[in-house]
Amino acid sequence: WLTYVAITTYGYLSLVLSRAGLSLVDILTGSEQFRQLFVGADGYVAPIGERMVALAGVALSLIGLPIGLYHFWHKFCHSAAAWLLAFGAVSYFAMLPLRLSSASWETGNRASVYFYLGLAFVLALAADRLWADSQRVMTKYVTPMFGSGIAFALIFTIIFAGGVIAGRQPQLRLAQPFVIDAGETLIETQGVSAARWMQETVGANHTIVSDEVNGRLMLAQAEQAGYVGRFPYVREILRTPSFTPLQLGVMQEWDLEYAVVDRREIAWDNSAGYFFDRVDDQGKTTAEWSDPLVYGKFDRQPLVSRIMDTGEVVIYDVVDLVDIARRAANDENLPAELVSKLMAGNEITPEIVQDLLKQGAISQETVQEMIESGKLNPSQIDPALLPAGIDLPQIESSQK
Repeated sequence: WLTYVAITTYGYLSLVLSRAGLSLVDILTGSEQFRQLFVGADGYVAPIGERMVALAGVALSLIGLPIGLYHFWHKFCHSAAAWLLAFGAVSYFAMLPLRLSSASWETGNRASVYFYLGLAFVLALAADRLWADSQRVMTKYVTPMFGSGIAFALIFTIIFAGGVIAGRQPQLRLAQPFVIDAGETLIETQGVSAARWMQETVGANHTIVSDEVNGRLMLAQAEQAGYVGRFPYVREILRTPSFTPLQLGVMQEWDLEYAVVDRREIAWDNSAGYFFDRVDDQGKTTAEWSDPLVYGKFDRQPLVSRIMDTGEVVIYDVVDLVDIARRAANDENLPAELVSKLMAGNEITPEIVQDLLKQGAISQETVQEMIESGKLNPSQIDPALLPAGIDLPQIESSQK
């Protein structure tokens, strides 16, 4: 089937698996750091109790593996299906090291779902063998205190709970609100609304650049052709505060028409970013927003037009920007006005930072970092708006 019908599957899988393998090599060679276990992309840290249950589940599964494989070898070694399941059981543990790398974590997590079918088969064989031997082993050590049935139930509960904890954050372990029933009206998430608007108003088959979540919604519901999420240069275009010649060159190569910008950080999480955000006691969203210098990048470019804004998701028309950038790259003699517009938005000016400070849209820590890195001259900012501890005379003397 893969060879004659779905030949493109090889290319897709080889890219994913090679990326995961290279990530592990980078860790072993020291060029990449270990991913911190039990810490989500949004900063969530699992409680110590959940960590203990997850690790105990892996340990119990590992203990049961050789027992189940021994039982498999003696009773099912002539079954091709059993061999396939046994291979899956061993492969499950081979996938666990992939969770140590940020680049390969998702690959390991997804592969574990399928390989766990084989592990479940082997663990069932182990349980069958231990249950049959309970008169010789379990009765002596466990039955007097708990009973073998309770012991088995406890072990498999820990294994099951550990798999759930290791696979998903708490907010994703149960169904999340994707559509809200408000009487006779169904309210959809802003990402879905933006995708439907795009399909109905702009039409299908346009080239877009987007984050993980909205990119998938645009592809599935708006029939757009896009560069999404972890595709090369997508993050550089959407996650930096200014345009660079490299970014403009990539946008020309793609013939980019629209940019979809979600102001929430969770939009880059293709597991949790599709749903309605949680709210606090005051009814305000708890979702973390991106740096305003980043999500305001396209608004600062006069050749870009904002054509749709839901509050969280904004769609920009970048056709004019790409066209002017292409003409400039072809050494066309452009009017001074167009050159000025093309260069606008390519740097963060003190005026922009001051406006953001007045609006409370930029943190004092971000301003402090910009000053310390030399990206911002604080002498051009109202001193009353500057972070505490900024010594203007000292900074001015060091710049002379």
